Amino acid sequence: MKRYIGVDLGGTKIAAACVDESGHITNETRMETRSREGAESVYGRIKQVIMRAGGGEPIHGIGVAVPGLTDPHTGTILTLSNIPSLDGFPLAERLAKEFGVSVQADNDANAATWGEYHFGSGKGADSLIFVTISTGIGGGIVLNGQTIQGKQGFAGELGHMVVDPEGFACGCGRTGCLEAVASGTAIARWAKEANPQALFFQYANEQNREVRSEDVFQAWESGDSTADEIIEKVIRYLGIGFANYIHIFNPERIVVGGGVSKAGARFFNLLRQQVEKETMLVYKGTFEIVPALLLERGAILGAAMLSGK
Repeated sequence: MKRYIGVDLGGTKIAAACVDESGHITNETRMETRSREGAESVYGRIKQVIMRAGGGEPIHGIGVAVPGLTDPHTGTILTLSNIPSLDGFPLAERLAKEFGVSVQADNDANAATWGEYHFGSGKGADSLIFVTISTGIGGGIVLNGQTIQGKQGFAGELGHMVVDPEGFACGCGRTGCLEAVASGTAIARWAKEANPQALFFQYANEQNREVRSEDVFQAWESGDSTADEIIEKVIRYLGIGFANYIHIFNPERIVVGGGVSKAGARFFNLLRQQVEKETMLVYKGTFEIVPALLLERGAILGAAMLSGK
């Protein structure tokens, strides 16, 4: 059985593992990125985790998930906000020369999408949308068994579809993007503008910190009416966004990752109802909405399989 190395490159850590074609993981390893030490230092640490994950045995390919944009044809890093020293770095080319195998580098959301498609909640679906909802909203697209990247590899900015032109300003420069009104950051922002007697403020005060989205979900589960209003609003926005994805891509399955994937059956049932309400008649009953299965391992698994495409 062929063995691949999957690497998850982050701003603070680099993780890697050996993955076979069945998704079995061995030799997991990680080390600090130390991004301030410069591009060659970070590259050297990437090589180290790959060698550790390989365990001295033959490998058939390497895939690297990066928290930024890459050239889909060459694997050159275009921009990494967390590791700016790697901007323009020919990562795939350098690693291919070093290890003598095929190397692919892609955005971490695309890698996680590919991981869920092969081994997670997307397994068995021919077409899927992976939406990760945490601090922001991102994801990836698989149609008819192929990842959709676009001309420059920028496709899949699922969080930057405008769903409320009167909503919050988004970090991208526009107003009312799905990310701006329905991400974990947005939930916390809605909460900070809400009734100060709400239960989620009590939870935050007990921890001596500002309100977070998890406080709102906890208060919602406890029956707090203000939390209920916020979650209802977020579900309404997600329903609009998901319905738009369905109308454009006609996926068999939408897989939801990030912190919201742990929101529970009640949340997902309400989300499914809202999406059904928003979709055109011809699409009703043609899709599933499910929580992600792989969570933090999704990017490594997907990166490994990128090299076997």
